[in-house]
Amino acid sequence: MRLLLAVLVFSVTAAAAAASAQYAPGQSNPDGERARKHYLAGWDHMRAEEFDQAAEEFHSAIELNPKYAIAYFGLGRAYQNLHRYSEAVQALSSSRDLYRAQASAKFNSQMEADRYRQDRLMELQDMRTQVAKGPQSDRTQNSIRQVDNAIRITTEEKSRGLNIGMEEPVPSFVSLSLGSALFRAERYTEAELAYKAAIKADDKGGEAHNNLAALYLMQARYTDAMVEVKAAEKAGFRVNPELKDEIKGKMGQ
Repeated sequence: MRLLLAVLVFSVTAAAAAASAQYAPGQSNPDGERARKHYLAGWDHMRAEEFDQAAEEFHSAIELNPKYAIAYFGLGRAYQNLHRYSEAVQALSSSRDLYRAQASAKFNSQMEADRYRQDRLMELQDMRTQVAKGPQSDRTQNSIRQVDNAIRITTEEKSRGLNIGMEEPVPSFVSLSLGSALFRAERYTEAELAYKAAIKADDKGGEAHNNLAALYLMQARYTDAMVEVKAAEKAGFRVNPELKDEIKGKMGQ
């Protein structure tokens, strides 16, 4: 089962450092640059597999900017690597909830709304740059595609005026990591919902389909598992052959 669970791990490079701190809509934050430095330091420690230090840096970023949604994501990833899954769920849930709240915000002027959207785009564009700098692999390309999808959605929402009103405000990689943390915490019903949210935000999300297949296998939902395997492969994700073989074996094929 270790092999099956391994496919649930979202690569660190997919969550590489973003440049722009998330502020409350229409508000400046004098500590924003300090928060950003802690956040970037957190990912430096993540790449060095210094996960305790990474968590400390992400905590420092959040203390300076409590609405720093992407810093909560980084904190959740650090906790996952420390096998502190309940805390990972809490941090990733906070990231998700902040994205939702920010997307439902209404602004006092078009300038404020445009500033928020531009900050979000800068964050995602810098994330894409950092991911592209890492080792190239199928997983890296999948991560870049997820970020590109979030950039596309955010760009399209720039025409909505003062109300952000994004239909899918939570980036797919946040929901994907939350699903994996919930899976590890044995909160399977919630994990399923998180993976489905990742797919809804990114309909080509092969990794989320793959992880659902592993989840359904554990729940003895073998037909559902095979459906998700096929969906993952259709999206271009390489499913581990041993996962497919185990599902087929359970189905008597």
